[in-house]
Amino acid sequence: MLAAGLVRWPAFRTVATGKVAAVCALASVVCVVVGLREAFEPAALLLLSLGFILIACGNSLFGLLTTASSRLLGEMAYSLYLLHGMILFVLFNFVIGLDRAKTLSPTAYWLVILGLTPLMVLICFTTFRRIEHPAMQKVGKVTAWLRARGSL
Repeated sequence: MLAAGLVRWPAFRTVATGKVAAVCALASVVCVVVGLREAFEPAALLLLSLGFILIACGNSLFGLLTTASSRLLGEMAYSLYLLHGMILFVLFNFVIGLDRAKTLSPTAYWLVILGLTPLMVLICFTTFRRIEHPAMQKVGKVTAWLRARGSL
């Protein structure tokens, strides 16, 4: 709710989009990832909230969030959200095996995730381009068709 309120305050948005705010947003997220053990402890929640609020208010993190690749990943976010769980389930249950997966060290686990990421992005890109994007392009026509028939 705080982010929703602050995003409507022009003076705060002006401050939030500056370079100092970009450093603060990046530093807050890096502090959580590098310096804290859990993302749900109060300090982590406070730091992640700060980063989220600054980005929600329009900070592009020195233009990083406005690059073509960032925009494409943003468009694919729903596909990533829907498919990552299934892909991880298949990987850990059928490819690696649960017994072996339980014995992975943290480093080995993250190396597996890092190795899987390009494949996951490729799968999600394909489903986005073949299913999600074409369906989104038809929303206007379908809405007009439904309205013409009194369904909406």
